[in-house]
Amino acid sequence: MVQDLNQLGYHSSFYFGGDLVYGNLKAYMMANQFDRVIDEKSLPAHFGRGKLTIYDEHLLTYHIEEMNKEQEPFFSMVFTGSTHSPYDEPKIVEQLTWNCPEIDYLNSAKYTDYSLKKYFDLVKKEAWYERTLFILVADHSHRTHLQRDYHSPEYQHIPMLWVGGAIAEEYRGTTYEKLASQVDIPKTLLHQLHLSADNYQWSNDIFNPYTQEFAAFETLQGINWIRKDIFLRYDGFKNYFYPTTFAEDSILQQEQLYTKAFLQQLYQQYLDF
Repeated sequence: MVQDLNQLGYHSSFYFGGDLVYGNLKAYMMANQFDRVIDEKSLPAHFGRGKLTIYDEHLLTYHIEEMNKEQEPFFSMVFTGSTHSPYDEPKIVEQLTWNCPEIDYLNSAKYTDYSLKKYFDLVKKEAWYERTLFILVADHSHRTHLQRDYHSPEYQHIPMLWVGGAIAEEYRGTTYEKLASQVDIPKTLLHQLHLSADNYQWSNDIFNPYTQEFAAFETLQGINWIRKDIFLRYDGFKNYFYPTTFAEDSILQQEQLYTKAFLQQLYQQYLDF
């Protein structure tokens, strides 16, 4: 999507408060042709930081300063890091004291929430806010105090928020319940910009009322398949679908075929590269 927007005159950038060697992020972002890729080496030395990244509030405040100098239109991504292990956020917000194994993660999430509020309180004062769409989305889920099973669909549920002055008044405050995943963002966003999304065969338009609702996510040597009332978990080590209760065996068999077909087509495309 970055490459398509670059060709339309957008100025693209990616910001991360840690070392982009982490997870091979730098190669991925360079391959996607971001105009500028910024990590800890390019950020002010006085910013407070944990073991993994610069604290979220400093990165986000710096991002506003950078966008004030950016030529419009722009497409910019910020990858926060304080909610990643070892969760050594600065503890400037009131700490939760619940008795649960994930308390450090929960407090780091509370800190990121504080940082995001600070970001939006500041960015709303900028002239470009009214022309900008902000999409907030998690890259993956996490175990919390609810202790949901890793292989359950509830565990994999992540937040996505669309906010900003670019959203028409009548849609503000709307909750959209359609089942989707991160890969559906490109087609959805490009269609909102009245642009072609023909290159994104794995992406669905979330706002299209005729789009079939499903999501797939991987586990080690396996795949999980979710529809509104259907959840399948496949273990590639054992070549085994875990037991699931369905009203009809024919529906179960049909969804198993869909799951296999999705994974086979995806992997074949990877091999063809």
